[in-house]
Amino acid sequence: MREEERFFENPEDSAVIAGAPVYLEAQLEEVREHDDTQSALEKARERRVNWYRESIPGKNLYQILKKSSYGTLISGGKGPSLGTAAVTEDNVFEGTVVVSEDTDPKKYARQQNLTEEFVYRESEFSHADSDPAPSIVDFGIELPAPLLTGCFVNGSRYPFIPWGDGLTCSCPYKHDQAWRVMCKHELLASNICGFESSSIFIPKTRGIDIPHRARRFVSPEIAATHRSTTI
Repeated sequence: MREEERFFENPEDSAVIAGAPVYLEAQLEEVREHDDTQSALEKARERRVNWYRESIPGKNLYQILKKSSYGTLISGGKGPSLGTAAVTEDNVFEGTVVVSEDTDPKKYARQQNLTEEFVYRESEFSHADSDPAPSIVDFGIELPAPLLTGCFVNGSRYPFIPWGDGLTCSCPYKHDQAWRVMCKHELLASNICGFESSSIFIPKTRGIDIPHRARRFVSPEIAATHRSTTI
């Protein structure tokens, strides 16, 4: 919260709040439109404090760390033996190309000289029947797009979408509640990056070669010290 205090001290300064996290920037924009700006600002600050102190640790991180959540991805593995090889034996990361719904994946694969197995329509992923379900194009990604897709031991399959400086999972868990900052699939990716402390890239197990940006997942520990030279 100390790092964000400058945004609350200058809610009328567009240049300042433009540097705020997107969700906070939207909150402060609402504050400026409120009749009682000071009262609205204090309520926004209280919500932000609650977000950091209660919602993220209690409602989000505690929930995904449960055996019934993250535990479904690690197949009973635990302790020092739980490294990259053990986790990626059952959880596969594919390099894929995602095409629009009006594109024939097989025809597109032949035209581009790609392996048909790794070309998908977005509707083929696990979130297709979920509500709400974020769309890849909602993130500013134009299709067709080369994306890393996680194929998880519990049967789910989700593409990771380049967003900001890293990746966000497209599963619906995070995207219907603003305070959910991580899902179990991103936790798995973060841990895999942590196992290989010199890398910020999720290992591609199989599939089509894709840009580094589509595999870059920066865990908090690595982000504090790592300086990538790869574009």
